[in-house]
Amino acid sequence: MAAIAFTDAHLAQIKMTATQIPRRLRDAYLQRVVQLLNGRDFGDGDVHRAARAAAGEIMHGPRPMLAGRDAVASNDPERGTQEQINGS
Repeated sequence: MAAIAFTDAHLAQIKMTATQIPRRLRDAYLQRVVQLLNGRDFGDGDVHRAARAAAGEIMHGPRPMLAGRDAVASNDPERGTQEQINGS
């Protein structure tokens, strides 16, 4: 993984968000932040979003991808497939 250069403001944001995460999970949080930002140009807002997303994933698991507004992914045959929910 390539090195990423953070500004002092970026590091402050990442550290502030990290305080909400148990110490045993912080390494995974930091690695996830880097994965989300790696390979692209980013600004303060991008770092904020990546820090919040990484914290959420570490604390609560990955969020399902929503195909449309209010769509809910389901593998439950009684609720229908994602295509049926979205009307496709």
